[in-house]
Amino acid sequence: MTFLGELLDCFVEFVPMEFVRKHLALIRRPKRKATEYRLLLLYLDLVIFKLTLKEEIYDLYLLLHSAIFIMSSEVFIDYLLEDAQRFIELFVQYSS
Repeated sequence: MTFLGELLDCFVEFVPMEFVRKHLALIRRPKRKATEYRLLLLYLDLVIFKLTLKEEIYDLYLLLHSAIFIMSSEVFIDYLLEDAQRFIELFVQYSS
């Protein structure tokens, strides 16, 4: 098992009830469901990437994560959509 796989397994008990697949065999499976990607993108990636990425890459990823989090929230999208757009623009600008 890889380090990343071991990290994912540590989070099983903290996965929100909305996610049926709590085993988190995300690293081991070649094909994943959209809900598994959503689980990674909205919840687990912040901790996992903080532990595994270089700081400048992680900071850049925070822009993308924040934009996606805002756009996936019925509450935040109404008044933070312009911020999300700016985060995506900055992400694209600095990642090229």
